[in-house]
Amino acid sequence: MICCLYANAGRIISRDELLSKVWKCQQTMTTRTVDQTISSLRRKLGDDAESPRYLITAYGVGYTLGTFTSYAPESGKTARALR
Repeated sequence: MICCLYANAGRIISRDELLSKVWKCQQTMTTRTVDQTISSLRRKLGDDAESPRYLITAYGVGYTLGTFTSYAPESGKTARALR
């Protein structure tokens, strides 16, 4: 998963896209699988979920690697990552 996020640094990747790229869309996988894996990686990296430095959550959108402050998807909604 980190390789996928690194290869797309600076771009938000949706949970569905991560499922597709990392797990090759196994039918037993859900988007919660992505969330649990991110949580596990954060623990291993010593990244705080409340103020992450490496694995940034774009709420309602997906995840990105590195710093990210805001995102305005085409729908006009704004998702903010914790920083």
